[in-house]
Amino acid sequence: MFKAIFELGKTVVSLVGGIFSLIITLCQIVANLYRANKIEKDTNQEIDRLMREIELAERKRSLENRLKDHNK
Repeated sequence: MFKAIFELGKTVVSLVGGIFSLIITLCQIVANLYRANKIEKDTNQEIDRLMREIELAERKRSLENRLKDHNK
């Protein structure tokens, strides 16, 4: 009888350990997805900022060229 209770206890502990391990793994996955999403968001913001800078530089160059042509 004692052996059966002991084996049952081992099984329950093993099951609880497996569930805990699964929860830890899921938390790590969620954390990694959150970090990846944040990196993607930051990257997209940086791309948008650089695109605006490029557009402004192109406008400036165009205006400078017009001014040069006008002054000739």
